[in-house]
Amino acid sequence: MPPRPPFRKVWETRAAEQLQSFTVQGSRLYYGTSNAYGALDWATGKRLWEKGLQQKEFGAKVACLDNTLFVAVGKRGLLACDPATGQTRWRVPSTYYGIPPQLVGACVLATLKEGFLSAISLRTHKPLWTADLRHPKPRRGGAEMQGPASFPPAPRGDSKEIFVGTYDAELFCLSATTGKPRWRCTFPRPNYRGEVSGLALS
Repeated sequence: MPPRPPFRKVWETRAAEQLQSFTVQGSRLYYGTSNAYGALDWATGKRLWEKGLQQKEFGAKVACLDNTLFVAVGKRGLLACDPATGQTRWRVPSTYYGIPPQLVGACVLATLKEGFLSAISLRTHKPLWTADLRHPKPRRGGAEMQGPASFPPAPRGDSKEIFVGTYDAELFCLSATTGKPRWRCTFPRPNYRGEVSGLALS
């Protein structure tokens, strides 16, 4: 049965900067903020560990997959961490803002540079493929961003297709094994930017 009001607060915790993402697995809540990422005890809210970011880095997006905490840190890279301690196991560098990592088969999806989506092998920690999702006619000036903006939540591990929304008002369907587009849908773009987000698939 789904939860129903009235609700009551069980615990609260404070963050120095804006919360960017969180996920719950087992007895822990993992979070990313504009300047840190860490873990809380799900029952009490007690902080278990936290890792700070440097000023030049731009936020942390977290996902706990396959007994590994993946953290996409803007302009630092994709980090694979021990979920119990936050210690980095391996890292793939990036030059762009991170979006929440997603596990598809034996790969984790990440944005390593602007406009591109990469599937990182969990075995070799190297890209198996990289897809160029830039719009053929990007706008000039302003706060334009290119490439992946969002995935549907928790795609299945056996997925043969990946759906990706972009900052360029497009929706892509990609092959999960090669990254090649099967189709793309372009929406009318506003003057500022047209982020496709909030994807949900049944």
